[in-house]
Amino acid sequence: MALGRPVNKDTQNKVIVHTIGDHRYASTKVYTMDADGKKHYAYKHWGTLVDGNRFHPGTNYFYAPVAERNKLIFPSTWDMSEVSELSSTRRRGMVSYQEDDVDRQYGATTGNRYNQIPRNRQASLHLVGWEGCTINGITLGMCSNNKAGQVGLAIYDGENMIYKRGAVDFADDSWFGQWVSKDYGVYVDINKQIDIDAFRAEDANITIKGGTSEGSVYVSYIAIDYEAGDGVKLESPMGWSYEKLTKKSTLNEGDQLMMFRNGCAAADIDGMEKSHYLDAITVPSTSDVTEPEVLRFTLAKSENKDFWTLTDQHGRKLGSSSKQNLEWGGANTNWTIELGYDGATITNEKTNFGTMRYNAPVENYARFNLYTSKTLDLPFLYRRDKQNEPEVARSLTFEEDEQTVGLDEKNVALKPAISPKNTTDKRIVWTSDNKSVATVNGGFVTLHSVDEAA
Repeated sequence: MALGRPVNKDTQNKVIVHTIGDHRYASTKVYTMDADGKKHYAYKHWGTLVDGNRFHPGTNYFYAPVAERNKLIFPSTWDMSEVSELSSTRRRGMVSYQEDDVDRQYGATTGNRYNQIPRNRQASLHLVGWEGCTINGITLGMCSNNKAGQVGLAIYDGENMIYKRGAVDFADDSWFGQWVSKDYGVYVDINKQIDIDAFRAEDANITIKGGTSEGSVYVSYIAIDYEAGDGVKLESPMGWSYEKLTKKSTLNEGDQLMMFRNGCAAADIDGMEKSHYLDAITVPSTSDVTEPEVLRFTLAKSENKDFWTLTDQHGRKLGSSSKQNLEWGGANTNWTIELGYDGATITNEKTNFGTMRYNAPVENYARFNLYTSKTLDLPFLYRRDKQNEPEVARSLTFEEDEQTVGLDEKNVALKPAISPKNTTDKRIVWTSDNKSVATVNGGFVTLHSVDEAA
């Protein structure tokens, strides 16, 4: 049996390039074992490749034990200088990778500190497909350390910075005007009006930057006020529900189908022109599919109406050149599809090429490909049904009906519970009818004088 890649006992530790759009991730393909003893593979990103082949470590690398990092097998042609410069020898401003330095750089991994932006670090929200859109304003849900933490903001159109606000103290008047300690457990809304031209590049990003002084800021959410350009339609980030097709189901032209088996869906990660098969990526739930790399095939009749064609969301027709050799396009893009209770029998018009099946070799990558063997599992077809709707809040309650605080305490935090717990948008509009007595933002109340306010 031909394999897409050589089998090697070190396969799990070999670092390869996983490309998503313009981003090149240094990744390994690791597997999990299900109850039946079958392996399911998924990518684990250790960092990115920048300036050619220079490895820039990411969070997974920082938090991995030294023993685990030492097992990674990087290509000999990569520049590993950022790894070699550890705590004792690092350049000024360079991130430290020693395990005992991790909490100092990134904060603890418990509580609400996973969203921490310390000094000399940054976090980016990537916007894909925003070409022609204009940002008018950004609202950030944030808090700070007790009396420390700096924050700046930048917006990039492709690689060009088109907006910059330098890092200053969170308590500076240009940000919130006072400190909001993370210990309060609330986030305040900070609104920034933005005056920039429409994006020209397909990819853009909003970057929140920490300063150079001690302290951190913490981000809960980013809300964008934007105008879509002519002909631009941005997709909702909500997931899609897929319906499983069985023997009693009916196929129709225009159906959008996902190949799925054992918790994995078909994708094209490394480029089928290289691997000649479809990769298998983990999909936790077929009722909430959000992974953009999942292939979505639109069903259509062939010219002679005797076969089906499968065209993915990128306009590529699924074809085959021979047994165990899938391709995009080519001469053989016609398929027969027979639905069954054990899966779908998807066979190329060249029947000797075999039938589509799911294969998870013991020491290689799980994939969907054409096989003549009948022992491998058939994939199931799932039809894209409907996009999930946001879950709306139905109630809001406080643990305490009242609180007694002294004016000298200056601040108090109100933390309501929103039901249901899976509410999509948990933002709350807070107001005060007597701002000379108290002002409120995000549940963070600032006391000014003695009187009544609601």
